[in-house]
Amino acid sequence: MLYVGSTGKGVFERFLDNFRLKSGEVLDPQLILGHPQGSKQLNWQYSAPSAARIRNFYRRHRPDLMCVYRNPIVRDAADPGKLERWEKNLADRLRNRGWRVFGPTRHPKGPEASGGD
Repeated sequence: MLYVGSTGKGVFERFLDNFRLKSGEVLDPQLILGHPQGSKQLNWQYSAPSAARIRNFYRRHRPDLMCVYRNPIVRDAADPGKLERWEKNLADRLRNRGWRVFGPTRHPKGPEASGGD
């Protein structure tokens, strides 16, 4: 499963944030995989559903799938929907290539609704 989302941070910085506790400690994702409760009982810096999904499904980085030629996409005051459109297009292109993607879609009630477990 791949996660597609936007952030104002670099890829590695955002990755660390997803595995950072409120104490500031960053946990090794491999240690979470073997924990009987997974990551649910820990006091995470980010507790949003997307961050929890990343922690639960993370296996390894896939830099070959990162859009470095578009990263970061700068917000455009003249086109406020640009980031969301590019995010949806990327997620849909990856789905079309056979990837299971959690993220937005251009298709109503499409893969986003069934993208997660």
